[in-house]
Amino acid sequence: MNNNNDELNNALYRVALVLDKGLESTRELAAGYVETMGLGFDRSVRNLSYFFDGYEDVYENIKYEDDRFFLMVKETFKGNNPIRAIIIRYLEHLFTNLNDDEMNNLKTLLRGVFLTSGALVTTGGVRVYIVTAASELIYNTVLRNAIAHKLIRGGGNIAMAFVGGYGIIEMASQAKERLRYSNPTLYYDLVLMNLEMGYFIVEPNISKWLYMIGSEKKSVDEVYRAINGLIYN
Repeated sequence: MNNNNDELNNALYRVALVLDKGLESTRELAAGYVETMGLGFDRSVRNLSYFFDGYEDVYENIKYEDDRFFLMVKETFKGNNPIRAIIIRYLEHLFTNLNDDEMNNLKTLLRGVFLTSGALVTTGGVRVYIVTAASELIYNTVLRNAIAHKLIRGGGNIAMAFVGGYGIIEMASQAKERLRYSNPTLYYDLVLMNLEMGYFIVEPNISKWLYMIGSEKKSVDEVYRAINGLIYN
């Protein structure tokens, strides 16, 4: 159990490092902590199902999700940022049906947002520019959400231990399942990228706008409103 505990804490700490970009410390709400611990306890109990006849499939599913979570964390060891990668993939889907003229119109609409927010101008085409600038601003918004704060506090806190850490994985599991049912297009893309277990961190920001991808063509104004909503969520 100690080895598993250490591995889990190290994994959560890696994700916390990715998220922690100089945010000021925030007071952790007791209700949030209890919720995470409760989810971890529930998942830990179900993990023991391996020892009972007829529940082996439950154990195998939990083990598979744990492995997928650690695959996502391993991306940080490669110097990648899985959270930013999820946001970028969402944006790429969002712009799929927009032609060059529409992308230029979108850039014009977003110019004020990018300038007032201090987004850096990047080299490359209009599509690359918008994806880069928008993803950075959305990423900064994600860092301010409650789940990100909880992960930052929990990932760096040894007292969270195994059950609390398992609560984080259970949160990831539940969010992943919600994405699988609500938007299979993005879900299977993230699976191929080994990132679906990181979706729970961006879910509070992106879930409202999932309907914008994998469906009929959206107008430039609709895409603009979605990006604006993601930045100022």
